[in-house]
Amino acid sequence: MVNYINAIKKLWTDTMTITEYEPYTKPEKSTGYNPVIVAENIQCKLSFQSLSTVSQNDVNAGIQQSVKLFCDKTVQITNLPKNRQIENLSDFSSELVIKAGSKITVQHDGQTFEYKQSGLPGVFAQHQEIVCIPFDEKA
Repeated sequence: MVNYINAIKKLWTDTMTITEYEPYTKPEKSTGYNPVIVAENIQCKLSFQSLSTVSQNDVNAGIQQSVKLFCDKTVQITNLPKNRQIENLSDFSSELVIKAGSKITVQHDGQTFEYKQSGLPGVFAQHQEIVCIPFDEKA
């Protein structure tokens, strides 16, 4: 089993950084958000798939792209925002949980892509699969 897992992980040639946004109060009393990197240089694999959107009633038929990120279930946490509670030391090496609104920056084949997850990840025995959508700074 371990040889199989190591063989799969050799295909993970990309790396990702996870950035969360820590709230703070601006001088005019509104809320702002500072980016905080919580994990970086995480080995992963970015996968692209084209999906046909053709149906009999669809006038605007076309092709959409689906992006999926494969990564380990656990990760070494590099930095925690102040509002994250640490229950015990095992939290520093725990399951990789990408919070809603977090930015996922992926280095893939010499290019940088920025995403956020579009829903709950598919979690399996040794890895997880995350469906990604483009990250929008304004959202």
